[in-house]
Amino acid sequence: MTDFDPIQFIFKRLRRPMKGRSTRLPRHLSLALAILCALNPGSPGLAASLRAQVSQDSAVTTLRESPDCDCRIELTKVISLSDSLHPGLFAYSPLVMRDSRGIWYATSNTDGLKQVGVFHQDGRLKKVLGGRGEGPGEFTFINYIVVGSGDSLYVYDHSQMRRSVFDPDHEFVRTDPIHAFMRQLVPLSSGHMIVSSTVMAADRAGWPLHHIGPDGSVLQTFGADAMLEHSGIAMGGDGVLWVAPRNTYELANYSVAGARFEPTNRVYRRQAEWFQPWTERSPDGRPRPSIMQIAFGPEDPTLLWVSISVADPEWAPRPPQKSSKELIDSQYDNILEVIDVKSGSVLATRRFGPTLSRLTFQGLIPALRIDGATNVWMDVFTPTLHRR
Repeated sequence: MTDFDPIQFIFKRLRRPMKGRSTRLPRHLSLALAILCALNPGSPGLAASLRAQVSQDSAVTTLRESPDCDCRIELTKVISLSDSLHPGLFAYSPLVMRDSRGIWYATSNTDGLKQVGVFHQDGRLKKVLGGRGEGPGEFTFINYIVVGSGDSLYVYDHSQMRRSVFDPDHEFVRTDPIHAFMRQLVPLSSGHMIVSSTVMAADRAGWPLHHIGPDGSVLQTFGADAMLEHSGIAMGGDGVLWVAPRNTYELANYSVAGARFEPTNRVYRRQAEWFQPWTERSPDGRPRPSIMQIAFGPEDPTLLWVSISVADPEWAPRPPQKSSKELIDSQYDNILEVIDVKSGSVLATRRFGPTLSRLTFQGLIPALRIDGATNVWMDVFTPTLHRR
């Protein structure tokens, strides 16, 4: 016996050609269909049905700068990792993770040798995982590395649409197919993950968030169409999922109801002159402000860090030319803010150069530098809030 899908039943009945009757859905039935879609998140067309609900049903809290906190943001260096024993391991766009034992995993998602370096707690290179290829434990484009439950390591390969799993002893275990491009993700203690991605499936098109099981299967697809351009997700210590779209400074919440994530209907909105919401790219090519990542720091679970990409103050139109790291760095700056989620206050803001290319869900910021011997170093920082 197959599961009954009321949405598909309505479509089939009402789209059936009938003599003397329009195939367009009557207004009252369209509303009924939207309600059914909202009750059945796995059904096609749900994203369109929720488009208006976010603005109508959500309670909005304005995030205001705190007048009582005389605070500043500093970057505290945690460790420095070198590719001197394995040149080419690090390149532009660094990736870094740390497990519960203090072991570090680092690589890059462009260029490099398509390998992951495993480093001791003191930064010494311990082992190198993988290599370029399509065989077991090999990679062609690493776009994410994640330390999961039990200190297992997951290496996501975008070009092969799969992830490779390594056990805590760094031995290859298996490969899982993943039908999505992982833009952002956070692991759960259960071994599941929440990802912000595009899933290659017709019934999940237009949905930004996905609940992924330990075997890589998609257990739930959710999120509102009005927040399609999701760029940042973070899991609070209370089990609440925070979500930020890329093109507007807003934060939404999702809580766990049984085994599903459901919206709390709360939106936190930041009003800043340097971040105006947008829907299209700038006609002159000027970088639009974009929320890149959000994360809760390891020290205080009530502080949410927000990384925003903005145009460099001296930005000016340039003739078309081949992209390079130097060109990209000259166009962008990064702003880092810290929000007290309990009070809804912005405690501090600081503008950096292009240093903050990534803020991981662990609250880590990797940055690359080259020493006098042309060795590439990955310096890993954590943002800290200093109260004066």
